[in-house]
Amino acid sequence: MENQHFFVELNDRDILGKSFFVEIHDDFFNEMGGYINKGHIRAEAVCQKVSDKNFSFLIHSFGTVCTPCDRCLDDIELRIDIQNRLEVKLGDEDDDEGDTLVVCNEHPAFDLAYLVYQFVALSLPISRVHQPGRCNQAMMEILNQHQVARSDEEADDTPDNSASEEDNHIVDHRWDKLKQLLNK
Repeated sequence: MENQHFFVELNDRDILGKSFFVEIHDDFFNEMGGYINKGHIRAEAVCQKVSDKNFSFLIHSFGTVCTPCDRCLDDIELRIDIQNRLEVKLGDEDDDEGDTLVVCNEHPAFDLAYLVYQFVALSLPISRVHQPGRCNQAMMEILNQHQVARSDEEADDTPDNSASEEDNHIVDHRWDKLKQLLNK
């Protein structure tokens, strides 16, 4: 397996304006073991600001990734085109302080590929589903067989909801005044 990790060294004095490129492929996504099955992402990180022990990078990532569809579980391909800002500072030990990555002074480097993976994973929509009609039909038929009807759908199936309610349940007359207000 090709090593797709890419370490950015912060001890280079000419880092300002320097670009760093990384590509991550299927092997990297498999190594990470997350919900992204495969993909091809290219990223460029440009150091935009250096002051004392602080660095600022603009990272542009683009490509495609595949994740399981939340409905049918077949792969769905999603396009990625994102920009993120990464603040990095040198410190006593590696740490993550919210929006700032702290890198140890002794080994001043960070894995750009891993950070691109995190940015990509966070950019994915919460609900990942195929366009209507594109899901695996066999899986959709199985899903429909096991799906329980919602109560509002059941209520729409009865011609006169209030009559069937009175036939099947004891009516609570405390609500009559409120119903009168709704009928005005």
